[in-house]
Amino acid sequence: MQVRIIDTVARDSFHEVFNAALLVMCLRLFGRAEYHCHPSQRRCLERLLERHGYAADVSRVAFRRVRVVRREGPTGWVCRYAAAALRSGWRLVRSRPGELVVFNYNNPLALPLLDLLNGFLHRRVLIVCHGELELLTGRSPWWRASGWFARILRRAFGRTRLDRNLRFCVLGKSILRNLRPYLSEANAPLFFAIDHPGFFEGEPAEPLPHDTLRVGTVGQLTPAKGLYRILRLSRQIPVPLTVVGRTYGFCDHARWPEVRFVAGPENGFIPRERFERETAALDYILFAYDPGSYRLTASGAILDALNLGRPVITLRNDCFDDVLRLPVGYVVADMEEMAALIRRLAAEYPAGTDPQFARNIALLRREFAVETVAERLREALESFVPELKNPQR
Repeated sequence: MQVRIIDTVARDSFHEVFNAALLVMCLRLFGRAEYHCHPSQRRCLERLLERHGYAADVSRVAFRRVRVVRREGPTGWVCRYAAAALRSGWRLVRSRPGELVVFNYNNPLALPLLDLLNGFLHRRVLIVCHGELELLTGRSPWWRASGWFARILRRAFGRTRLDRNLRFCVLGKSILRNLRPYLSEANAPLFFAIDHPGFFEGEPAEPLPHDTLRVGTVGQLTPAKGLYRILRLSRQIPVPLTVVGRTYGFCDHARWPEVRFVAGPENGFIPRERFERETAALDYILFAYDPGSYRLTASGAILDALNLGRPVITLRNDCFDDVLRLPVGYVVADMEEMAALIRRLAAEYPAGTDPQFARNIALLRREFAVETVAERLREALESFVPELKNPQR
C-alpha cells in the first residue's frame, strides 16, 4: 500500500522537522511514499533526513513538484492558502483508490473543499492539525483573514457533518482534550492524538563553560509566545539573554542592547545547523508563553530543547504540562518568579544543573522519538487502514 503526502503550503524550512518526521513515520508504516511539495521544502527535508541518518530512506520517496505562493505578509499568506486549497483539491482528485492521502497541514480554506470532494471520491484522508486550531479560541473580526479562517473551522468541526473517510491528527493529548468543546458529537470520533515526533541524536553535549550563565529562547518569537515578556525580562536579570530565531511583529532590535538576536538576513529564518549550534550554547532555554496559549497547538521548540539536552525554565501551560511529563527544568508561576530564579542560578554558576534533569531528558527523548511515535500512529490508524495490522518495516 502506498501513502501520498500532500503539502501545498510549505516553502523552505517551514515545518521542516515535523514534515520530515511524518515522512519517516509513513515510510516505516507503508514502505514507500509519494511526496508532493515545493522544491525548496524538498531540499530542506533531504538535508535534514541525511543529517539524522535517514538518507537511505529518501530512495523510497517519489517527490512531486508543487507550486507555492512565495509572497509574505498577511495578504501573501491569504493568497498562499487560497492557491494551496485549489492545489490540494486537485491532488486529491488525482489520487488513486486504495491510497492513504495525507495532508500534513490543515489549511482552513482547503478543508471544506476536501470534505466536499471526498464525499464523491471516497478516499481515505488523514489531515494533520497544527497552529491553525488556535484560531478557534480567537475573537478576530469577520473582516480579517483570521476571522474567516476561524469561522470556517468552527463550522466544519462543530456544525457540519464531516465525511466519514476523513481523519484528523492533533499533536498532543492535551490538545485533543481542549479541542473537544469545538467538535460536534458526530465529528469527535474522527479526531485522535499522537505526540509531536522529534529527531534525537546520540548523547547531547554539555554546554561549554562561560564566564556567566547563558539563557535564551529558541524558535520564532512572537507576542503570543511571550516576546514582550522576554524583552522585559532581559532588563531584570544580570546575565545575557539570547533570542535564537526570528522575531515576528517586532523589528526594533536596537532598543534592546541587553538581548542578542540571532536571526537570518532581514530577520528571516536561520539555517538549521546554526540554530542547533546557538541553542547548544545555552545553559537553560526559556519559554514565556501565555498560560492560556498553546491549548490547541504543540510547540516544536520544546523538542529542540530535549534534542540538545537543555533544561528549561517555563511558565506553566497545558502544552508543556503534557510534554514535560518528567521534571527537566523549572516551571514557574509568573515572570517575576522566572527572573528571581535566573538571578539565583546566575549567582550559583557554574554549580551545574540537577543531574535528574539529564536522566529525565533521556527518557523523554525516547518517548518522543520518531520510531516510538510511528507505533502510536499505527495503533491510531489500524481500524481506518486495516493494512497497517501487518506494518512494513
